[in-house]
Amino acid sequence: MYTRYRPTPDALFATLSDGAVVLDIQTKKYFSLNETGARIWALVREGLDTDAIISVLLDEYDVTRAAAEEAVTSLVQSLAAEKLIEPY
Repeated sequence: MYTRYRPTPDALFATLSDGAVVLDIQTKKYFSLNETGARIWALVREGLDTDAIISVLLDEYDVTRAAAEEAVTSLVQSLAAEKLIEPY
């Protein structure tokens, strides 16, 4: 299983005051991300693998490992299913 992802060329990202949005320029669909989701996206863009992203969330937020793992896994799976990120 891949644990490192990168945004696809069709995904455009913009930050907002309370999170971010990702626009798929092919389908014209956009996806809202809360603050944590926006942080996960930024870490994906930096090239961190999912284990490293979980570690960052544990350092930056008051969450349990299980909650961090669930947040990362859920968002990565959703973004990959929508072809906004791809494994490499």
